Amino acid sequence: MCHSRMLSSNGQTHITYCPSCKTYYIWQDSTLLSFDGEHFQQFANGVHTYKGREKFFTCPDGVSRMMLPTPLPELALTFTFPEWGNFMLSLEEARYMTEIYQMVGQF
Repeated sequence: MCHSRMLSSNGQTHITYCPSCKTYYIWQDSTLLSFDGEHFQQFANGVHTYKGREKFFTCPDGVSRMMLPTPLPELALTFTFPEWGNFMLSLEEARYMTEIYQMVGQF
């Protein structure tokens, strides 16, 4: 059984880490992404470099969103402006909490 630690939670974005399986989980609405430690850092770095290059467009439901590609070209995440802010904040908080846990020897 996986006993995940909450690293960050903002809006519809929740990021947890399971020390047993050494996996990061990004819960975004009804989407779940999972990464090992190295791939989580690569994904977070990639998202960070994407900041400032976002392009918002009107979706078929009439809501303005931006699209974020994922490591799988067939899958992209979309965010409204507030959701994007929460997602970015959660990634930064999760990276920070990872450093804290590593410093105290709990990862």
